[in-house]
Amino acid sequence: MKWFNYLCLVTFFCACQSKAFKTEKEYKIVSSESFVDFGEHMVTPKTFSPTIANYKGKNAHIFIDQNLQIVISDLDSKELIEIIPLQRDDGPKMLHSHPNKAIPLQKKHFLITSLSFFYIVDQKGDVIKKINLEKIVEDQFSRNQEDHFFITARSSYCKIKENELIFSLSRNLPMSGPVPAKAYPYFPLFIQLKINPTNWQIEWKLLDVSFPEEFVKSTSLSYWHDETPKYLIEGKRLIYFFRFSSKLFFHDLETGKNSSLELNIEDAPYTSSPASSPEEGNKILKYAFLDTYIDTINKIIYRIHQSRNFQDLMGSERILNSYSLEGKPLVSHSLGTIKEHLYSGMFGYKDQYYLTPFEPSTSEEHLEFFQFKLVEKNQHLSFEAN
Repeated sequence: MKWFNYLCLVTFFCACQSKAFKTEKEYKIVSSESFVDFGEHMVTPKTFSPTIANYKGKNAHIFIDQNLQIVISDLDSKELIEIIPLQRDDGPKMLHSHPNKAIPLQKKHFLITSLSFFYIVDQKGDVIKKINLEKIVEDQFSRNQEDHFFITARSSYCKIKENELIFSLSRNLPMSGPVPAKAYPYFPLFIQLKINPTNWQIEWKLLDVSFPEEFVKSTSLSYWHDETPKYLIEGKRLIYFFRFSSKLFFHDLETGKNSSLELNIEDAPYTSSPASSPEEGNKILKYAFLDTYIDTINKIIYRIHQSRNFQDLMGSERILNSYSLEGKPLVSHSLGTIKEHLYSGMFGYKDQYYLTPFEPSTSEEHLEFFQFKLVEKNQHLSFEAN
């Protein structure tokens, strides 16, 4: 009988222990490098505004270099696909303003973006259509507003489907001085456009997404040019965020529903205060939140934030953070200071976050990638109180 009681006690203890211990995963961020060799081609690999898109059936990295060339590389094989020269001048088949982004349309054309014009170019790099953005925005979207807007495609490229894209609107604020007297707190942020490839006509639609009310403190204060969000498309959701806040915002393109997610840093949310002038704003921005990427394969959110060094801006540290889709912090990884590692391009592809250095690590010019990925480190047991 005593043995039976002892066996029951041991069984009960083991059962309790199996419930009290829970296996948790630990993670780490690992890095790797790869590059694209340009061969005999003369390319300057400063990728300030890269496009990641399907091009002729391949997953491509596309950018316009300083020699006015569209440079297209295969992200899977890391091989150069094609180089298309552009020309800037007053000629009818030339760009009239400096290009910053190349977006493939169909199989034989590109949409070239600039600050004030869109250009449709063919595979020879010849302009076949020029679109004055300022005039379109003024005519269609500024009539009932108290301020002037311009469209910007410098930071993001969001393709919903073939020939259908999203671009952001920016308020035309001064570079210095006080907030304009007619400033208003709420304003539209995004335009959805559809391009007809038969005649290259564009249909425009203003999305029901405004500057978040929670960030508005006074009409005499502004976040200035940080008001313009960065953004990406994930499925049918438009995801956007601001340089001054750790929050992500979501807009469902089908239902119109809006939501948000806090991605804490140092165990807390962060939002900088608005300011009465750009000079004042630069003095209070402690953290700057940079490009975000959602790895839908492993259900991980990657985002870089910059911890500002007010005494030495080039000494500001950049940190790659990872989160669950619910916003739970996973692992942070230091990318060093700006002076140690200067990058000209940031993007996500498949299950990795990519950074492109401003200058190649060797004297030979090539397109270099630093790749980062969250992996499981090991498993350990942690005690949970009953």
